[in-house]
Amino acid sequence: MQLNYKLIGKRIRQYRKQLGLTQKEVAEKAGISEQYCSELELGKKGGTLAVYYQLAQALNVSLDSLVMDNVSNDNSIATSALINRIQNYTPEKYEMLLSYMDFLDFIN
Repeated sequence: MQLNYKLIGKRIRQYRKQLGLTQKEVAEKAGISEQYCSELELGKKGGTLAVYYQLAQALNVSLDSLVMDNVSNDNSIATSALINRIQNYTPEKYEMLLSYMDFLDFIN
């Protein structure tokens, strides 16, 4: 299996932007240099499995969603962003969100 470094880089950038992180912040979390992070995002270089794992951890996504070419639509990015937003909600805020979702289901 050949990895598509440009597509992986695109995913890294999308996940990073959705989390509102800079390349420097992601690089620090992943234990790599900012320059290397930039080269990975641009698809200029490929990373090792260990580096991609560290990046996945830094971006709060699964390794397979980061590197696998068969992730055809980036719904996993949207799902990950949603999970990251609501994981620290209070129980009250979570219940309110569920009520809004029920309402949206009702009007559709």
